[in-house]
Amino acid sequence: MGALTPRPIFRPVMARRRRRGWFAPFLSGRKAKAMDRTTLRQVLLEQLAQVTGENRTGLEEGLSLRDGLGLDSVDLVFLVVNIQGMLGIELKSDELEKTEKVGDLLDLIQFKLAALRPAA
Repeated sequence: MGALTPRPIFRPVMARRRRRGWFAPFLSGRKAKAMDRTTLRQVLLEQLAQVTGENRTGLEEGLSLRDGLGLDSVDLVFLVVNIQGMLGIELKSDELEKTEKVGDLLDLIQFKLAALRPAA
């Protein structure tokens, strides 16, 4: 008998999830459309709760990601990966280096979502 090669069971599922976005019950399409600032702030709050385990009631735009929210580099990576998967956008490391505050991150996400919209 020949050696059995393992099948990649989870790979097609993960590829399908990546195309659709992770989990967003309020998003109707395959990718996120332009969102208002309040909705983006709510998405960020939910993702922060998943990454840190702390439930926050609100986010101020001027709050520092590292000092104000207490995120270390690993937390930031998990947060960015979750946001990318959920919204179907790509946040590059050179763009993320410039983000120090919550408002900067929300601006970057809004810019990326606006770039996904087809030109009218």
